[in-house]
Amino acid sequence: MPIQEEHADIVVYLATPYSHPDAMKRDERYRQSIFLCGHLLRQGISPYSPICHSHPIADAMRLPFAYDYWRQLDERFIRACDCVCVAQMDGWHESVGIQSEVALAESLDIPVYHFEIKDFPNGHAAKQILAHTSRRLHPAHARGHA
Repeated sequence: MPIQEEHADIVVYLATPYSHPDAMKRDERYRQSIFLCGHLLRQGISPYSPICHSHPIADAMRLPFAYDYWRQLDERFIRACDCVCVAQMDGWHESVGIQSEVALAESLDIPVYHFEIKDFPNGHAAKQILAHTSRRLHPAHARGHA
């Protein structure tokens, strides 16, 4: 499904856990982030994932994997997104990065949504994001005045 014109301006920051001392665990979280972004794209959402963006760069350029190194860049993207979507995958609740990203979004009145992994392939996450974010960005459409 191509991104629908009325949703093309909705950009979602996908918050997933990443940092871990085990490189295999980081790779697994990177692959899961790709999977989640792919589902959002298929369902008409424009996702931005700091993990999909930063992991291959850090790996190829031997840059730090720690959140503190990437924090400023991530915060710039949060400010540019319409909402933050937290994927409740292994390690999400303990993630310092996710806690920081959610706190920033809330301080900026950017909506934060939490979804289980199963909500991505079945379309629940995309439907909820589109319903709530479309109303927030286009209040006339939500009231039927378009």
